[in-house]
Amino acid sequence: MVRFKKRYIVLEVELPPKCKKEDRLLYFSLKNKIRQLHGEYGEAAVEKGLRVKYVNEQTNIAIISVARYAFKLVASTLPFVTKISLKTLYVGASFKHSLLFIKKHHEKTLRALRVSESSVDTQKT
Repeated sequence: MVRFKKRYIVLEVELPPKCKKEDRLLYFSLKNKIRQLHGEYGEAAVEKGLRVKYVNEQTNIAIISVARYAFKLVASTLPFVTKISLKTLYVGASFKHSLLFIKKHHEKTLRALRVSESSVDTQKT
């Protein structure tokens, strides 16, 4: 039996403020845009492997998984999704490495916030 290879895309997502089902909105907006850009072939190629694995509404980060053979179709579609704002942060071959990237990304963001807070505090005194 052959292993089903995937790619995991870590995205920074800006969703509409009153959105309840973030993962469904992300999934259907991607799927509709793939159909619009790549036609029935693109939709059929992505149908089996496209999944929204993780969405965090506090940090606005999401992870989607896609079959490796359909990765280029999805990656080429991401810039054209206008219903929600998407920014690709990382592409990895495993879910574990995607989570490690998110952890490092949060640590880097926190360090930058601490530095900016300390510089504001020194300017006040």
